[in-house]
Amino acid sequence: APPKRQGGWQNKVLARVVLEALGYNPSRHFSKITAPIFFRVASLDHLCPPSVVLSAVKKSGWPEQQYIIQERNVTHLEAHSTGVREQDIKPVIAFLREHLGLGAGDLGAAAGQETLSVEGAEELAETQFPSS
Repeated sequence: APPKRQGGWQNKVLARVVLEALGYNPSRHFSKITAPIFFRVASLDHLCPPSVVLSAVKKSGWPEQQYIIQERNVTHLEAHSTGVREQDIKPVIAFLREHLGLGAGDLGAAAGQETLSVEGAEELAETQFPSS
């Protein structure tokens, strides 16, 4: 018997999804993007290897000042299960401050706080993107 997965998840998918997934290539729309972009890649990710992201960014023709790529030494699943860590959120906050022209208190104001701490970022992320 296969191992019991957390939450009853089963590694099954409808066959038609495979055909749809084969046609999914968001990088073909990259040339339309003019806003600055923050990418986070997991160096041990076998589902979406960093080389795929790097190749797509290179083909986009964007100037280097339009994007930032942060790499974490984790797998695909670890990237989503380790939660918000200070060393991960600081580059995002710096990116938002630089490209949105936000001061130190502006991000916190978005969360209803004077400043945005790591804990505040976790709470804000949870309200925007609930985990369950």
